[in-house]
Amino acid sequence: MTRMRDGTDTSEVWIQGALAAPVLVLIVAAIASSFFRELGPDDVKIAASDLRSASSTTRQLLEQYQRGELTKRYYAAHIHLLEDEVSAQYNALNTASVDDTIRNEQAETRDLAARLDDVLKRLDDETADLDSSRMDALQMTRKFATIEERLRMKAQSQ
Repeated sequence: MTRMRDGTDTSEVWIQGALAAPVLVLIVAAIASSFFRELGPDDVKIAASDLRSASSTTRQLLEQYQRGELTKRYYAAHIHLLEDEVSAQYNALNTASVDDTIRNEQAETRDLAARLDDVLKRLDDETADLDSSRMDALQMTRKFATIEERLRMKAQSQ
């Protein structure tokens, strides 16, 4: 991400917002489709991958914000976008039925999504422990990657 000065580069925020909109549309479409069919290993793997990306992005935003490379407004806007994305993924995982062979991975992914959502909500507070939140996001990134790998192996064996 590029360095922004307070209030001088709002076009970049709009551009990134416009790029985030299609991602949110895809998430909503995935949620809607999850109501009509059972999720398989690939579906949960994609959700875990999306959540891994969100946790990694959260960590990167925290690092850049702590170094003073992002404005407070830019940081807050992106944290809210991530919060919306993670919440949508959590809801999709929480309401969808899954194949019995991946029930554990689905539950673990859903529970990690809830934890990531909590981390993102805590970041709204001015007194949030950014170092702790950054470490939580790093650990979740690794856990999501592990789940992805287990699901990849299950999908290959089917």
